[in-house]
Amino acid sequence: SHPIRRGPEDDARIRRATDREGRRARRRRARELTQHKSKHIEGMSSDEEVTEQQNLAFKQIKKEIDDEIQEIFADVMDEFCTIRGILSKLESWRKTDMEAYTEAYVSLCIPKMISPIIKLHLINWNPLIENVDLERTKWYSALLFYALDKKENEETLKCDPDVKLIPLTIEKVVLPKLTLIIEKIWDPMSTSQTLRLVGIVNKFIKDYPNLNDTSQNLDKLFHAILEKMKSAVENDVFIPIFPKHVFDPKHVFFQRQFTMAVKLLRNILSWQGLLGDTQLKNLALDSLLNRYLLTGLRVSPPIDALNKASIIVTTLPSAWLQSGTIHQLNMFSTLVKQLSDQLDQANPAHNEAWEYFKSIMLIIKPQ
Repeated sequence: SHPIRRGPEDDARIRRATDREGRRARRRRARELTQHKSKHIEGMSSDEEVTEQQNLAFKQIKKEIDDEIQEIFADVMDEFCTIRGILSKLESWRKTDMEAYTEAYVSLCIPKMISPIIKLHLINWNPLIENVDLERTKWYSALLFYALDKKENEETLKCDPDVKLIPLTIEKVVLPKLTLIIEKIWDPMSTSQTLRLVGIVNKFIKDYPNLNDTSQNLDKLFHAILEKMKSAVENDVFIPIFPKHVFDPKHVFFQRQFTMAVKLLRNILSWQGLLGDTQLKNLALDSLLNRYLLTGLRVSPPIDALNKASIIVTTLPSAWLQSGTIHQLNMFSTLVKQLSDQLDQANPAHNEAWEYFKSIMLIIKPQ
C-alpha cells in the first residue's frame, strides 16, 4: 500500500491543531487542580488562552500606545483637537448663517473632519473582548447634543441638515474600524467573540437606518466576515480520518477536532438573519457540513454518529427549517438513513440512537 501524501496545507492544519492541543492540555490540568465538577465537552471550550509572557508583552505595548495617544495633541489647543471644540466653531456658523451653512454641505463634512479624533478614541476599542457602549462615550455625547434646540420638534428635525450626523459618523468612521477588527483580530472559532460581534452588528443595523443595502461600508464589513469564516473553514478545520478497522471511536483527538468543527458550524450559523442565506448555506452546509463533518460521521460507529448528527441538527436555524426542505441537507439525510439501517431494533443498547434518528428526520423533513 502507498503512504498517504500530505500537502503543505495539511501540514499547516496539523501544526495549528498541535498548538491548540498544548493549550488544551494546560487548561485541562488547571481544571483538574481546581477540581472543577461540571461536565466538560472536549472541543467546546474557548481557544483564546495566552501565555503569561504574551500577556506581559501585550500590556507593555498597550502602555506605550496609551502614552503616545496622550502626546499626539499635546501642543494643540482644545478647540482644534477635541470634538466639542471643533463642533462649537461649526455651531456658531450654523447659528449666524444657516443658509450658508446648509449650502456648504457642512453636515456631510463633519464626520470626515472629526474622524481623526474619533479614531484616536477608538484605538483601544475592541468589542470582541469587552462590551463598551459607544453611546456612553464623550465623543458620542458631543455629537448627540450638537446644535440642540430645546424648541425643536419632529417637523423642525425633518429640515435639520445635521439630523443624520450620528448615523453618518457610525457608517463612515466606526464601521471601517470594526471591519479592521474583523480582518485582523476576530477568530470565527471563538463563540464568545462571534456572539459579541453578531450583537454589535445587529445593534448598529437596528439603530441606524442608513446601514442598509446601499451602504458600501456595511457591504465591506459583511464581505470581511464571510472571507474570515471561509478562511476558518479552509484552514482551521482538521478532522483526522482513520481506516475503520483501526479507528477508535473514543480517540480524544478525533472527537475534539470533530466537536470544534461543529462549534464553527454553530458560530457561522449565528449570522443567519444578517448575512444572505444563500452565502451562509454554501459556506456552512456545502463547505463545512458536507465536506468535513459528513466525513467524520462516516467513520464513526452508528450510535456515536447519530448522536453527533443530532447535535449538528440543533445548530440549524429554525427559519431555514420552517421554510421547507433544504437541498444542501440531502447528503446529510441520506447518511443518517444509512446509519439507522445499521441499528438493531431488538437491541436495547440501540434505543437511544433510534430516538436520535427519529428526531433528526422530524426536524429536517427530507424529501
